[in-house]
Amino acid sequence: MTDAIVKYDVIVVGGGKAGKTLAMDLAKAGKHVAMIEQGMIGGTCINVACIPTKAMVASARVSHLSKSAKQYGISISSSEVDFQAVLQRKKNIVNGMRQANLSMFLASGMDFILGKAHFIAPKTLEVKLEESKDGKSTLQLTADKIFINTGALPFMPPIPGLQEVNPLTNEGIMELATLPSHLIIIGGGYIGLEFGQMFKRFGSEVTIVEVNNEFLPQEDRDIAEAVKQILQEEGVQLKLGYQINAAKKVNDKVVLEVAKDGKNEELTGSHILVSVGRIPNTKDLNLAATDVKTDARGFITVNEYLETNVPGIWAVGDVKGGPQFTHISLDDYRIVKANLTAGKNVRSIQDRMLPYTVFIDPELARIGWTEKVAREKGYELKIAKVAVADIPRAKTLGETKGVIKLVIDAKTDKILGAALLCPEGGEVLAAVEIAMRAGLTYQELKDGIYAHPTLSEGFNQLAIVS
Repeated sequence: MTDAIVKYDVIVVGGGKAGKTLAMDLAKAGKHVAMIEQGMIGGTCINVACIPTKAMVASARVSHLSKSAKQYGISISSSEVDFQAVLQRKKNIVNGMRQANLSMFLASGMDFILGKAHFIAPKTLEVKLEESKDGKSTLQLTADKIFINTGALPFMPPIPGLQEVNPLTNEGIMELATLPSHLIIIGGGYIGLEFGQMFKRFGSEVTIVEVNNEFLPQEDRDIAEAVKQILQEEGVQLKLGYQINAAKKVNDKVVLEVAKDGKNEELTGSHILVSVGRIPNTKDLNLAATDVKTDARGFITVNEYLETNVPGIWAVGDVKGGPQFTHISLDDYRIVKANLTAGKNVRSIQDRMLPYTVFIDPELARIGWTEKVAREKGYELKIAKVAVADIPRAKTLGETKGVIKLVIDAKTDKILGAALLCPEGGEVLAAVEIAMRAGLTYQELKDGIYAHPTLSEGFNQLAIVS
């Protein structure tokens, strides 16, 4: 005898930022809501991404500062890194946030279901429960409105021999028993740079291997070169333009066989971290049962309102492709919530701003267009800059590396984009974002009254350089 299918108003598959926020809101509003989550209470960000990595970045920064304490007039007898203590601090933060999320889920009135879900019909899911409930190992659920929020997973490139050397991802590297003696990172993107600087500061030797000849090709060359210099000064080795041919294990070491300009080379380390992007977590959803369309990489295709091609099914967060940031997922929630509340589509993803921060030290915070993109779009530009070393607050902090750069429409003086390579760049960026949202000119941002001495005061010192 088949168990009855439980009917809900709304089902959310995956408890990332967009999904969990929407599920709680709708449940509090009296809707009958089920949210299904496979293991990660609170979503990817809390468990294996933003929160744990930034907790470890903070530990690495303390380690780095302790080694330069004499410059601040402080004598520290030891700057030894207790890697297990670093990991325990990270785990404590994650566990605290998981518990806080679980408490909010339960208080909202939703049905929170831990298990693995897949579609068995266009609007029906079967869930294999992590723990049996009332003697059942599976549940079947249906709803008129379904939101897919299953996120993304690390991509493992098809390099011969790579699987045999047990490569790490951003998830596994944060659970190591010991600190790597020499970490080889495949991929020179933002995640690779964060982990590279972090583990160098913990005491590992670090080599980053990037197939592209150009470092951070999506950034302007002046900003990319400044980041490159900072990392190299700290001892991070950058191998740019290298083709990776194979990986192998030699005794207790891992070896990457690489080539550049026709010359073969072997890189030997203790661990390999793969950081070459993420793929959608859709493989086990059985989307074929729904007719929901995906692109060539498996990301769910949505329109500007985050609707799939199937009425009543939406996709939010990383699973839909595009920028994979928690704050974008939160904005996805705002869009679908507004449209549900209005009963029609009143908000969309069109033309929304994309601020983001790369949590190297100093941070690289970005919004809007780069100089290169703006010129390609045909804009006549002004470029305004200030060296971080010229900002009084940076001098008092003893952190003077970096630059603040604004890309300005020469005809209107409106800000088209910004790059802030500076201490607390992500925090300082908020002022630029608000200025851009308000349509303020570069001069109005420059003439603002900022408390002294702060890093934001650097805007007063911006000067047109081209």
